[in-house]
Amino acid sequence: MTKGGTTMLRALRLLALSMVLLAGPALAASRETHSGTAAAIDLGRHVLTLQEMGPWVGPETGTVAQTITLTPDTVQRSSGSTPGGRPGGYVGVTVRVVRRGRQLIAVSIDVVMPSAG
Repeated sequence: MTKGGTTMLRALRLLALSMVLLAGPALAASRETHSGTAAAIDLGRHVLTLQEMGPWVGPETGTVAQTITLTPDTVQRSSGSTPGGRPGGYVGVTVRVVRRGRQLIAVSIDVVMPSAG
């Protein structure tokens, strides 16, 4: 191969590598929002289990358990209690997550506690 051809091949490889490195984080993580009730919190494993309503289609309608990883960077906010409380006194949770493969990692959590009474 000529010197010019080798230089062109190197430039194309560098361009391809740059595109992969720049696109990687965008392709690896997508943002989602999940809402439901806090079914369990495992502080030892840093995991929140969220019960979320499934799709309202067909005979498979019901709740879906989402396992969400908590990190030191997860922002936690409390929205206080709702007027009249939550039905059944449950804790309502909205979690903004980043999906990395099959893992959901919490970016922020908004919690609505049941009102006293």
